[in-house]
Amino acid sequence: VPIEGEAGVGYVMRAGYEVPPLMFTRDEIVKIGSRFDTPFDLTYACKTDLGTHCGTCIDCAARHRAFNAAKLQDPAMAAAR
Repeated sequence: VPIEGEAGVGYVMRAGYEVPPLMFTRDEIVKIGSRFDTPFDLTYACKTDLGTHCGTCIDCAARHRAFNAAKLQDPAMAAAR
């Protein structure tokens, strides 16, 4: 593995290796995931410990905005209602 380091200290990739961009916005993740039939109904973003999306916390709101930006319906939020 071309990565060195440890938890709590940091990690570094050895010279000569490249990786694709790993930083995506939430709506980019939804758009990319929809192309690959990602089962978004199995993903969880809620800050509560309810076992389902509350639909009102900051993470649920961000998830909702991401699906709206992608012009897709969020199956997890539909189940939360």
